[in-house]
Amino acid sequence: MTVRILVLLLASFSMVSCDNEVTLEQEALKTEQRVPETLQERILRQRNQEKISGDFLDLTLSDNPKAAQALTHPDFTFNFRGLKQDQNVAYDRDDYFVSWIKNLIGESASYQYSLATTNFIGDLNKPAVILEGSTDKKDFKYAFIYKFKDNLIHRVTVYDSMREPAP
Repeated sequence: MTVRILVLLLASFSMVSCDNEVTLEQEALKTEQRVPETLQERILRQRNQEKISGDFLDLTLSDNPKAAQALTHPDFTFNFRGLKQDQNVAYDRDDYFVSWIKNLIGESASYQYSLATTNFIGDLNKPAVILEGSTDKKDFKYAFIYKFKDNLIHRVTVYDSMREPAP
């Protein structure tokens, strides 16, 4: 009787292990059978990312910057690269929309500025938006480098190039 139970247990274990191997093989086949993205699909995806990137900036600089949060991934991070000590700090989604934007709006309200998107560059891995602008005290150029995940903005890194205006 004990031998019979042992044989049944071993047979059950073998069947479960075979089922698991089939599942792993099926998953491997699914991965291999993915159809490569066509050129047209890549172009459409890039245009969509450019639109999302531009919309993100427009909404961030609007009267309701919190609306831009819908374009971001739940694991969103923002990093502003610059020369000041308070820069080069990574902000998560909540900190960006609660703290960083509030500080930006507070600072920009104290002076007149002009700002314009001058170029979209990059590729599907890291699209970028170039913004140029000026105040009465300085000229600036920003490069917003985006990383997407699940068709949402996953990471934004901003590089700053401020300079004194020409006399």
